[in-house]
Amino acid sequence: MSYRITTYSDMEIMENILNQDQKNVCWAISLTKQLVALLKLRGALDIDAQLSIQYLINKVGDLSMEYKIQGHAWDGSISSFETAVPFLLSGGSVLEHVVPL
Repeated sequence: MSYRITTYSDMEIMENILNQDQKNVCWAISLTKQLVALLKLRGALDIDAQLSIQYLINKVGDLSMEYKIQGHAWDGSISSFETAVPFLLSGGSVLEHVVPL
């Protein structure tokens, strides 16, 4: 008897690793990729569809008042994942081709 181990990579649920260079947007990459995997596993997103990381960065940046109050340009970082939660719950996301990275 032979067994085959199936991974999420085999099922095309997991995406390729993305190099963020010197940008502070690892939070957006990880949240978006986790959301994509969850939606694909639940059948709510086509297997070949991708959500926009840039859209999340843009929208959370608009909400990031801590930098605006201090008069600094936003560098892409957030102090907590909880900063992105209100937007994800109310604004959601769009497909990658609508707002590409």
